[in-house]
Amino acid sequence: MASTADNFTGRIILTASLTAKEGQGDRTETHLKAIQEYALSDKEPGCFTYRVCRSDNEFFVFEEYENQAAIKAHLDGDVFKAFSAEVAKGTLTVGVTAQEGQAEKSESLLKAIQAYSTSDKEPGCLTYRVCRSGNEFLVFEEYADSAAIQAHFETEGFQNLVKEVGKGTLVVGGPRITYYQEI
Repeated sequence: MASTADNFTGRIILTASLTAKEGQGDRTETHLKAIQEYALSDKEPGCFTYRVCRSDNEFFVFEEYENQAAIKAHLDGDVFKAFSAEVAKGTLTVGVTAQEGQAEKSESLLKAIQAYSTSDKEPGCLTYRVCRSGNEFLVFEEYADSAAIQAHFETEGFQNLVKEVGKGTLVVGGPRITYYQEI
């Protein structure tokens, strides 16, 4: 198992699951279908498959990309950003498992992000908490809106973490990201 998509030599498969807020299933489906149409058009030539499945308010998305650059192009697309603006305000959790002997380094990188995110340098980050149990880490994050999440992804600390994870020696598997909407 590769720890990041950067280590893959073939196509990259992503899966996402989400639960629409009660009464918002049809609206969520409309957004996901618009993303699907855009992803499968000539505007995203690196996206080979984008399938959306629905059961009531539960959605599952299966995505297949040529490489990491194709994934970035997808996430940077206007249609995906519009959807993110709808759902991004709220809370997300990220779980990672450090490789044996890498927990201290993982903790150091996450604590550096926490210090920056909770300072006045990142006003859109409302909460950033790092929890640890052995080699397991859970990060609880809350942002004011989707622009704040995007700004967080562009910070030096986050980019340093991405760079370290990309080396393939820091964590086991990829991050487990779950988005929540406050009720």
